[in-house]
Amino acid sequence: MSLNLKKSPLATAQGLGSAKDGTGHWWGQRVSAVLMIPLVIFLLISYMGLESIDHITITAWLKQPLISAAMLMFVLCMFFHSETGVQVVIEDYIHGKTKVVSMLLSKFLHIIFALIAVISILKVTLS
Repeated sequence: MSLNLKKSPLATAQGLGSAKDGTGHWWGQRVSAVLMIPLVIFLLISYMGLESIDHITITAWLKQPLISAAMLMFVLCMFFHSETGVQVVIEDYIHGKTKVVSMLLSKFLHIIFALIAVISILKVTLS
């Protein structure tokens, strides 16, 4: 009598990590992409309606509450979308210690650049 010592497919799959984040990333990417569509359309139409594109005109345009709010929403949405997408690529294609370093660097850079963008918009808006 021989025992079948082969693992079942479930036993083979157990311990290979969980899929808890995948759905959240997928939905986050889709929601941020859909949210950016009306923001881009609104900002482009508003921008194209300007008489000129000199510094004074752009500054006055950005000082409008609706424009600055839309620009802030767009920037935050864009950086979230970008960070989520880069994270998925790193998780899928980079392995070992490089993966951890890449994830930390990506998150750090996305946060820094998002803060710079938000502070810049607020500086123009509130000046």
